[in-house]
Amino acid sequence: SGGMDSMNMLVPHPDGCQSLYDEYKDKRGTSNYVTSMIKIDATTSEQPCTHFGVNSALNHLATMYNEGDAIFFANIGHLQKAVNRYDFKAETNAQLFSHHSMKEEMFKVDAFRSRLGTGVLG
Repeated sequence: SGGMDSMNMLVPHPDGCQSLYDEYKDKRGTSNYVTSMIKIDATTSEQPCTHFGVNSALNHLATMYNEGDAIFFANIGHLQKAVNRYDFKAETNAQLFSHHSMKEEMFKVDAFRSRLGTGVLG
C-alpha cells in the first residue's frame, strides 16, 4: 500500500542533462540526490538527456533496464488534448489531481473510451 513519487523515481542526471537536473533540483529542493541515484544510459532514446538517475531504492529496476529487460514510460498522463494551466479545467473532464481517478485512467489509457479494455494493462 502507499504511493510512489514518480518525480523522484526517474530524474535527469547532471552528467547527461545538467540544465534539466538543475531545474529539477530547484523545483524539488533536493541538494544531494545525485549522490544517491543510479545513473542509467539513455543515449539510444529520443530523450533530450543522455543519462537519467534512478532512485537508489529501485536498484533492481535499474539493473533490469541496463540489461534490456525493463523500460521507462516517462511523462505520460491522461489528457484528451493539449491544455495549459489556464484552460485545463474548462477543456478537460479528467480529474487530474485525484489519485484514484488517475489510477483508473492509467489502466485504461483510452481518453475517448473508444476501445474499452485497451490501454497499458488492458
